[in-house]
Amino acid sequence: METDPTWHCTKYFDHKGSKNVFFKTCNVINAANYAQTVLVVQNKASVTINIEGEITTNFGGHVDCAPSPLGAGATRGCYGPSKYVGPAAIVGNNARLNFNGIDEWLDEAMKRQG
Repeated sequence: METDPTWHCTKYFDHKGSKNVFFKTCNVINAANYAQTVLVVQNKASVTINIEGEITTNFGGHVDCAPSPLGAGATRGCYGPSKYVGPAAIVGNNARLNFNGIDEWLDEAMKRQG
């Protein structure tokens, strides 16, 4: 996945189910003051995994990420809706990644990894 300066991302955190599965969120804010949150998942394992998730935001951008396979070495994004937030908005989000039946919210991973 390619990003540019409009993407404001957390660092990657490993998922509690594997030290080879990583996830983060990015807020994408354009010049017209529309924001969109993206859940980004990396699979550094040597096997395909099954993923699904959800994104919640403080600006009305909740979305469920459809179940899908993620191949070994692949990276994929789940895009939330684009919503107008205004020029001075404080944009917040959280995301849940479920892979192979194991759930973890990003804020839980952040606390677990300090």
